[in-house]
Amino acid sequence: MWYLIGLSALMFNLAFFFPEQCGFLILFFLIPLGLVVATTRHAWRVGFSWGLCIFVLHFSWLFLVMLRNSDAAWWLAVAVYLFVVAAFSATSGCWLWITSLVTTGWKRALWFVFTTIGYWSVAVNWIVRPLGLEGYPFINPLLPLTVYRPFLKCVALAAMIVGRPCSHPRHDLSSVVYCAPVVNRVVNAQAPWRTNAQAVGKRIYDELINLHAVNSQNKLYVTPESMYCFRLNYHPEIVTMWSSVLLPDEDLLMGSVIERAGRYYQAVFWLRKSLIINFYVKKLLTPFVEKIPDYLKTFEPLKQPFLGNAVEFCDGEQGFGTEFFDIGPHLRVIPRICLEFFFCSAHDFDAVRVTDRDAWIFVFANDSWFDRYFRKILFLTAVLKANYSGLPVLYSGHFGCHPIIPQGA
Repeated sequence: MWYLIGLSALMFNLAFFFPEQCGFLILFFLIPLGLVVATTRHAWRVGFSWGLCIFVLHFSWLFLVMLRNSDAAWWLAVAVYLFVVAAFSATSGCWLWITSLVTTGWKRALWFVFTTIGYWSVAVNWIVRPLGLEGYPFINPLLPLTVYRPFLKCVALAAMIVGRPCSHPRHDLSSVVYCAPVVNRVVNAQAPWRTNAQAVGKRIYDELINLHAVNSQNKLYVTPESMYCFRLNYHPEIVTMWSSVLLPDEDLLMGSVIERAGRYYQAVFWLRKSLIINFYVKKLLTPFVEKIPDYLKTFEPLKQPFLGNAVEFCDGEQGFGTEFFDIGPHLRVIPRICLEFFFCSAHDFDAVRVTDRDAWIFVFANDSWFDRYFRKILFLTAVLKANYSGLPVLYSGHFGCHPIIPQGA
């Protein structure tokens, strides 16, 4: 029994950690698990043990984030990590226990399929609802398959069947220039000037000069989330300095922060001709990192390890900022900032996609918080969402900028 549990977990983990080489193994991980459930009376224990084999490795990203990028003591990081692993493992134990309730022939196989779909589409998502999140998409078993073009074509076909056709991108991506961050959790993380708004602005200016020297005219410059982590609406001189590098018909999309009436918001600014043309405000914040969940705000010991002395961000308000940028006569940019893109549904884009413009989702992410394993998962999630939404995606993270074209386009 235990070797079958180990085999199933091994195939699952290999598919997630090495999708390019072993992604196909995700198609088979249920076979040994189903055999175990069919022959044991200890289904909950089997499911919990299998979950431990999966979630101990998967949530290593959370443990590393807490150790490297929070003020939490090591014992608190360990405690939170073990609690999350145990909670998710308990859900897999319940999944297999419910599966074992039917023990008759073909009904057992059909029930196993039904409970498996319910587990991965409902149970895994509902466990994070208390954090204010709609689900947890980063353990979706479909993610390793996104490295295969035939699978993505099937996803695009499924999207078309439900009335979400693929958009054929017409915009020339050669006009997009990625501006790499000058400071983040990896680059210049200990530099003494990293907390000085003028110094960071000057280094971004220098980066723009270097980029402009090797690129031709009529460019759209794009940065990741938190490129300039200061209140940009309080620094018009910085906007003027950056714009002095660009031609009058060139645009800059800058990941930054906006303040309004003492409230702080994560934002993306559209800059042109020394002006802030418009801005987009983040609607869904990262629990504990950007905002303490409302029902835990009175529990002060939680704030210091995660937010320290920093000010919490606020969720974007309806009517504050815009929902898209119409740049030039043909391009519509639909901005989404990190977490809110990964947790949105394909339906969220239906109201802003148009036929007379080339609509693109621009994802502005700060993935410098995470290790290489989880950064890969974020990108594969973006690939899956692009193909199911039917819209092309430009993924702008702290380690590069990547276009994702739906395979049905």
